[in-house]
Amino acid sequence: MTKENFYERQTDLTAAKIRFYREYIGGYLIKVLMTFGTCFVADLFCGRGKNADKDGSPLVLINTAQKMLESPALRKKQPGAVVEILFNDADAENISSLNEELSKVNIPPGIKLRTPTNRTFSAALDGLSGKLADRTPKFFFLDPFTYSDVQIPEIKKIIDSPYSEVLLFLPTYHAYRFSGVNTEPKTKKFLQNFTTRGTAVYSGIQDFNDSIRQKLRQSLGLDFIRPILLDGGKSKNSLFFLTKHLKGMLLMNKLVWGKSSDGISVKVEGEVSLPLFAKAELAATTRSYAEFAQTFEAELKTRRQMKNTEIIRFAALQGFLPEHARSILANLGGKIAVSHIGGGTRGFYVSESNCDSELSVISYNG
Repeated sequence: MTKENFYERQTDLTAAKIRFYREYIGGYLIKVLMTFGTCFVADLFCGRGKNADKDGSPLVLINTAQKMLESPALRKKQPGAVVEILFNDADAENISSLNEELSKVNIPPGIKLRTPTNRTFSAALDGLSGKLADRTPKFFFLDPFTYSDVQIPEIKKIIDSPYSEVLLFLPTYHAYRFSGVNTEPKTKKFLQNFTTRGTAVYSGIQDFNDSIRQKLRQSLGLDFIRPILLDGGKSKNSLFFLTKHLKGMLLMNKLVWGKSSDGISVKVEGEVSLPLFAKAELAATTRSYAEFAQTFEAELKTRRQMKNTEIIRFAALQGFLPEHARSILANLGGKIAVSHIGGGTRGFYVSESNCDSELSVISYNG
């Protein structure tokens, strides 16, 4: 698909990608602004601002940031809160179209919009060396048009920066379809650079995405990496969420489980919200949950005991929620014993609100 055809309409996959971005960035902004009072968001493959008559990622970001800045709770705690935004695209025509769209938007005082830049991704990062060095919370949305637009060493520059998160879009399904064969050089290079097994044969797209996650973990020295498969039936693509922060991973996990029946893939055609699937009793019907239950029990058995904070982190790393782990603990019955730390008196204390508080120790006696 040419860029011209791409911007003439918004596909179901593009719409799903934009929804994830909008919903995560909303939760991210309110949490970060309440704590720091400021943050920096960069959309470095921003496009034209519109896909036909639908808002693209730049307008979605501005609208979402404005809503968060209007929060009464935020205004009370951080009355001078500021969201600094940079849009960049290597295509000069895209930037020209974006500037035209931005001229129609009333930018509120709390949004500090830098002049959009027309640079390659690498050059845009070089221009942000000062920002990458400071301790302002930073979020990067990377939505490259081709494989070669982004390289792992460039992503590492971002993730090594203090308080940085990345939402990376990759057209993984195209590359996966050519794994195991003598493919075109560009796809072969992507397979070699972004996976642990290169051009090997994979058991499926989820196995392929897991290989990318493992490669990113190894290359970036990062634990919290979450693939999200956007399943459009015949066509599929993937988002990869990268963060150093447990609370960011918990937020993304919650978002995925609200849209996915298995916590792995999201059906984008006729997508519906599935808020109840965040409850462990419904998630327990899935194969992914059963596999997590086995993995979790094996981990607890190996360690012999885990603090509540360690269990929350373990669940997050696996793409699950604290309530999933709590339900599994309840089902282990006599295999475990619970002791409490400090003022705790009952329960596991395995919940998002306790992710920073050591309140219990669960011992495995089975």
